[in-house]
Amino acid sequence: MKNKVRLFLNPSLFIESLIIFPMLPIFFLLIFYNIYQLNGGLNTTLWILFVLMESFAIFSVFFVLLNTSAHIVISEKGVEFHHGFKKPVFHPWDYYGYCEKGYYLYYGAFPSYYIVLSTYKLKTCELTKINSIPVSEKVIKIKYNKKSFETFSQILPSRLSLSLESQFKDIKAPKVNFLP
Repeated sequence: MKNKVRLFLNPSLFIESLIIFPMLPIFFLLIFYNIYQLNGGLNTTLWILFVLMESFAIFSVFFVLLNTSAHIVISEKGVEFHHGFKKPVFHPWDYYGYCEKGYYLYYGAFPSYYIVLSTYKLKTCELTKINSIPVSEKVIKIKYNKKSFETFSQILPSRLSLSLESQFKDIKAPKVNFLP
């Protein structure tokens, strides 16, 4: 077992924004080139519009990238929370008093489970709509999969590890048969 393990809190959004970020200038250059060809020359209004659209798109994707790049480094001592360009914050395991199972219904049919570390007891309505709660130092949510579950159950202190295992013992992969 490694001494420290790094987990991204929202890896799919982070990867998507990493893919989209370098593609935006190319996309807008193609749009600008097509409009430039239609107008038959460089127009000052067209150039200002292009620069405004490009800067807005780049800053909005950068903002998404900044918010989705949150990750934690877990060890036997505690959790180190990294978020954007903020200074990393370390909290010992005693800081997180609750380890709970949260989920939301993906497309209203399939539950998507999360391991939730929190400093306070979350309400049932918050745990059933966990995607609406933002990630912060006080509430850390990690998408449930076999690897993250095994990592957490090995590193967590015994009290939180027993709570984690008791809440996730009944989860099975959904069996969907689309054939008649």
